[in-house]
Amino acid sequence: MTEIAETRVRYGYRRIHVLLRREGWNVNAKRTYRLYKEMGLQLRHKPPKRRVKAKLRSFNGKFRAECLNQHWFMSLDDAVGKCEAWRRDYNEVRPHSAIGNKPAISLENWSAAHGPPLSAGAG
Repeated sequence: MTEIAETRVRYGYRRIHVLLRREGWNVNAKRTYRLYKEMGLQLRHKPPKRRVKAKLRSFNGKFRAECLNQHWFMSLDDAVGKCEAWRRDYNEVRPHSAIGNKPAISLENWSAAHGPPLSAGAG
């Protein structure tokens, strides 16, 4: 759990719980929360500096904390490679709570197989 929290600085106990379950740990959310608190782990919140749409602000904060602040970029090619690796992790590995703690790629795969979702007003 500590390793996940150190490498994924913006993950709270819920996302860590999802990743632990994916890795085969049979642990419930309450135990994850208790261990998270006992280890002194916490999210680092910063107040927003300007008004931006909430989703964009959330994405920008994650990108800054998990990619830009974690790496030294030795060249433009190095920066492109590291940012691309982060993007792939964000879309293909990271659990997104809005879609049932699945990676975003699973939603894309579903829509390719089943077509676009019906709108609420259809029918």
